[in-house]
Amino acid sequence: MKNKISVFFIILAYPFAALALQTEEVLLGQKQSAQHVVFAAGGKDKDGDGLPDKMEKEYGTNPKSPDSDKDGLVDSDEIFTFHTNPLRVDTDNDGLSDLEEVRKYRTLPTEIDSDKDGLEDGKEVSVHNTNPLKADSDLDGLIDGEEMAQHGTNPLQADTDHDGVIDGIEVNSYVSNPLATDSDGDGVPDGIDKCPTEPAVSNAHTTAEGCPEVRPQIWVEVDNVIVLTGVNFI
Repeated sequence: MKNKISVFFIILAYPFAALALQTEEVLLGQKQSAQHVVFAAGGKDKDGDGLPDKMEKEYGTNPKSPDSDKDGLVDSDEIFTFHTNPLRVDTDNDGLSDLEEVRKYRTLPTEIDSDKDGLEDGKEVSVHNTNPLKADSDLDGLIDGEEMAQHGTNPLQADTDHDGVIDGIEVNSYVSNPLATDSDGDGVPDGIDKCPTEPAVSNAHTTAEGCPEVRPQIWVEVDNVIVLTGVNFI
């Protein structure tokens, strides 16, 4: 999603009579609106960052540096637009700097897990290579955090075991094993097995569709001896 900043109108804001612009930033599909101070209209602003020196003292920022924490974002943008901490490079401590979140990845700099999938933004980007903006990177019906913590499946492959059935269906519908091509061990792959959780049994044969089939039992009495036919003996 392209970053969009729209200037709407000029207003006077704050007791320091700082001139401000109403701006709009789009992050993770959400509009972040705020008053962005452009310059002081009645107070000194030594570093030209849009914050009067008196306000810098209030926020604890450096009045001699436009970017107090050296994260690449001007102090006034951090305070009024992104609502990040101008004294911390990584406000939400997720492993991504505030600049990376708002300019590169479009994640939320104040949320450790932007897509709510159970994985921190920084780890999605640098460790797992998953999408920090999508809860389900491979669109298999399982969110990334569940795949890794609960099922042991690959969050980047919709069909981890390559059996022809996507992981989400194996877990939620078939209740088969997303890590085994033949969950019930009957010799028929899950992808074509209509009974993927019904293993072969001793008194039945397995059909080509993977379902156990009990053959009819016929008792015939011959010379006082009962003969049982139509049964598989293993």
